[in-house]
Amino acid sequence: ICRTVEIKLRSMDAAGVCFGGFGQNSYINFIVDNKGGANVSGLAIWAIGDKGTKLFDLDNILLKKESPYEKKVDYDMLQFGNIKQVQLIPKVKTGQSTEICPKNAVKAENIGACP
Repeated sequence: ICRTVEIKLRSMDAAGVCFGGFGQNSYINFIVDNKGGANVSGLAIWAIGDKGTKLFDLDNILLKKESPYEKKVDYDMLQFGNIKQVQLIPKVKTGQSTEICPKNAVKAENIGACP
């Protein structure tokens, strides 16, 4: 099922992902488009900071084909440091199980401040 999955980050002021807030109250914001043939039912978000990494799981979402999905997730800049990279890994439901599609992940290394 992963063969038909394709997501794409939408640019926000030349950055694929942006951040805002301060310290423990920081956040990461992104908009992703589903460009593939399958509905995406979840995203794993891997944020890599200069002090550590944080993994978020967004489950039970529905990212329909050709539909944008915008999300803001909490991020503790004091604990994990400045964001170096963010990866979005799509998940697809097949019956009762969820398939994670790491080969279909998108990476953002150009991370700017949210407008």
